[in-house]
Amino acid sequence: MDKRLVNLALFGIVLLLVVNLFYPLEYTGRVVEDLSCDINGNEVDNINLCCHEMQRFSKCGENSCVDGNYIVDYDEDVLDFCEDNNYDIRR
Repeated sequence: MDKRLVNLALFGIVLLLVVNLFYPLEYTGRVVEDLSCDINGNEVDNINLCCHEMQRFSKCGENSCVDGNYIVDYDEDVLDFCEDNNYDIRR
């Protein structure tokens, strides 16, 4: 291989890493670590716990899952994440 081609490839990789350092990869416009839900009014930062709790409901509606006094509030980004990661959320 030509040294110039190798140098250009390495430069491209370094440039991509520098850009990713200041603008991290995002999931539907939001960083995955920023996704959260409210369970009975308490904010839960663990998105996998949110998805696990949401799949327990027989049906979830307008940004919330309700069963008696048990309520999980979420936004569309959370629902998209859960469905993309094979959680069985019933709408």
